Amino acid sequence: MFSFLLSALIVWHFREEWLQLFCTLPLIYIHLYEAFFSFLELSLTSAFVVTTPYILYHILSFLTPGLYKYEFSNFISFGFTFTFLFFSLLILYFVYLLPTLVTFFSGFQSGLLTQSITLKDYIQFITLIISLAFFTLILPFLTFVIRVQGYRKFIYMFLSLMSALVTPPDVFSLIVTTIPTIILFEIATFVSLINRDTGT
Repeated sequence: MFSFLLSALIVWHFREEWLQLFCTLPLIYIHLYEAFFSFLELSLTSAFVVTTPYILYHILSFLTPGLYKYEFSNFISFGFTFTFLFFSLLILYFVYLLPTLVTFFSGFQSGLLTQSITLKDYIQFITLIISLAFFTLILPFLTFVIRVQGYRKFIYMFLSLMSALVTPPDVFSLIVTTIPTIILFEIATFVSLINRDTGT
C-alpha cells in the first residue's frame, strides 16, 4: 500500500508532464471538479501499473512457502512472463495503437463537426488501453482454468466485474464491454481446446 500511494503521489505531482507523454492534443474540462478527479484516476491507474511487478512479487513470496518445488518454478515463470508481456504490450499499445486510434477517431472532423476532447474522456481512453493489455494477457490464462469443470460462471463474473471497473457507470456501456469480452474468452477457449486435442 505504501509503494502504491507513493507512486500515485509522484504521478500526481508530475501529472501534466505525465499526461503529455501520451497526449499532444489540446484538452478541455467542463465541470469544476472534472480535472481533479480525472488526474486522480490517472494517478491511481498509473500507480497500479507501476507497482504491478512489486505487488506480484509479494504475492508470490507469500505463496511460495506452501508450494512444491515444481509449483514454485511455475509461479516464478508465470510472474516474470506476465510482467514482461504486460509491459511489452503496454509499450506496443501506447506507441502504436493509441496514436492510430486517436488519428482514426479524429478523422471525423469536417466543416460541420469540430472536435473537442475533454480531459476525462481522454484519461478514460488511456485506462481502456491499459485494460485491453490486461485482458489480452488474462484471457489465455483463463482458457487453462476453464478446463476445470465448474469455473465458467466464476470467470463470467470476473470478466463482468473487470468490465464494470473500466467503463462509465451505465448499463449500456457495461453490456457493450462485457459481451465482446466473453465472446473473445469463449473463442480463446475453443482454440485452446482444439490445439490440445490436435496436439499442437
